[in-house]
Amino acid sequence: MSSNVAETAPAADIAAAEVVPESPSEEHEDFPGCDPVPMSWDDVLAAEGGRIWYWDGDTQTAWVVRDGSADHEVQGSRLASLVTRIALERGSDIHCFGSVYLMLRQPDGRTRRMMAPDQAVFLRPREPGRGDGIALGRDRLPDVVFETDHTTDVQRRKLGMYEQWGFPELWVDVPDAGTPSRPSGLGAGLTIHILEDGKYRRVPKSRAMQGWSAEAIHVALNEPILSRETMAELARVGRALGAKEGTTPEDDLQIRGHRRDAHRVGLRQGHSMGLREGQLMASRRIASRKFAPEFVSRLFRALDQVEDVKVLAEVELLIVDCNDADDLERRLAEVLR
Repeated sequence: MSSNVAETAPAADIAAAEVVPESPSEEHEDFPGCDPVPMSWDDVLAAEGGRIWYWDGDTQTAWVVRDGSADHEVQGSRLASLVTRIALERGSDIHCFGSVYLMLRQPDGRTRRMMAPDQAVFLRPREPGRGDGIALGRDRLPDVVFETDHTTDVQRRKLGMYEQWGFPELWVDVPDAGTPSRPSGLGAGLTIHILEDGKYRRVPKSRAMQGWSAEAIHVALNEPILSRETMAELARVGRALGAKEGTTPEDDLQIRGHRRDAHRVGLRQGHSMGLREGQLMASRRIASRKFAPEFVSRLFRALDQVEDVKVLAEVELLIVDCNDADDLERRLAEVLR
């Protein structure tokens, strides 16, 4: 997908490269659901398979998720799919990285500590990386970091590290589907943490994703088939992001191509069915790509009463031009009165 969004200011302020925060505790780290494995940084970079959650250079120890099944990866993959739909609605790329190291470095450039989230979301395309991950003080930080507590517990240690390292927004989801190895006390649901004055504050809605609520995100991540409510919310978030950047779904080549194809198919079929019927079919195809099914049904019940082909042609142009159902209704009222 091409992007019309120019690279702008970093997603988050980042600490100076020479600043190396301490970990929340210098004592033996406690990461529920993980096992300590002796590893050098070279071993970490060469590792294939497994699920490294955290690495400490002082002790040369990696903490690896004990339950390395695919279940732990499901939520991250679902989030990437949801974000792709949002990006299509916005009309420009949003990058998701499911395998990326977030690194705290020594002043000499060596990695001191590393965390591996389930997803890192960049609302603007990230510049080409250097192959080793995202380093504090060197790289732009993600707009959202996402963690799944399937068998782990981010809040025991990792939450404090994300706060101390300065990540602007953190989502933590505990899936609806339980597991015997889940830490006690963790209930299903999603929490959003926003960094303000160097401290995380738990909030009900995402700042980065234009008010997408924790409840709605959790539902979208856990429902087996995306509901109409979720689809409508994805469209709302994408278009709200687009409004900030000056983009629309038409800026995405794939969406634009689908709409043009629908328009051409409707017109071709219209020649054999009659001009009026073809006009209505073309308009319905375009509207179905842009608006909720309930709105489209209500709209075309009204248009079925319109016989004037010129009026229907004007209506079709309005459907193409409008991305907001309320705006379309207001403009149609003037045309159909």
